[in-house]
Parts: sequence; C-alpha cells; structure tokens
Amino acid sequence: MALVGGKFKGPSQPEVVIPTASMADISFLLLIFFIVSTVFVRFRPEFQPQLPKAESVDALKNRRNISYLWISPDGIIQIDSSLVNLNSVAGVMLKKIQKNPQLIVLIKSDEKTRYGMVSNVIEELRKANAIRIAFAAKSELE
Repeated sequence: MALVGGKFKGPSQPEVVIPTASMADISFLLLIFFIVSTVFVRFRPEFQPQLPKAESVDALKNRRNISYLWISPDGIIQIDSSLVNLNSVAGVMLKKIQKNPQLIVLIKSDEKTRYGMVSNVIEELRKANAIRIAFAAKSELE
C-alpha cells in the first residue's frame, strides 16, 4: 500500500464499466419490432351487421377515402367510431366531406334493417352533399 495524497491506495482495482455502445442499436431494433408487429385499429362497430347478399360485389380500391357508416336493425347508426342519431348524420358527414372532398361513404347495413331507415340515412347524406355512396354486401357465393 502506498500513501498517495494523504490516502492509502490499495492494489489497483479494475474500474467497473457497463458497455453502452450497442444500446442505441438494441433500442432501434426494439422500436422497429414494435412498429412492425403492432396492429392499429381505427374503430370497431358497436354491432356486427349481417350484410345482405348480392349477385356481384366489387371491391373498393382506395381505402383511405372511405368513411364507414353502420346501420343496425334497431336503428342504431355509427359513423366510423362514434354513435350518432339520425338527425346528426348530415352534420357529422358534412365536416368529414369538407376535410376530404373525395370521401366515399360505405354503408354497412344489416339485412334485417328496414328500408325506410336506410332511405332516411341516404336523405341525411344528401343534405351533407355526400354523393359518393357505396353499399357493403357479401357475394352469394360466400
């Protein structure tokens, strides 16, 4: 032991160091893993409609310009992720169409929903100048 600066210094001990050189690599790999494996759900309907059958079904190609509108047999209306009543359909859709004039309204109505209810919803969409409307159906082959 040697006296250095008024203190006794014992045999030299190795300094403990945690290597952090690869810490950034590991964090970026974890970030990429979680981004790739995460499933983003925009919305879920409060009810799952039984779609009517159709002879021919065409798929919509551009899913970015679609707003989903569900109508239940009980008359419950849901636009994307929010429940609305019949009188507020025009107001909600008008705001969406002002943000995106290319918006397509995809109506997913249950096969047991009264046609009068669907007709009333279409009238509300006309008030909002929603002229691009599509109806969801399943193929008779399914």
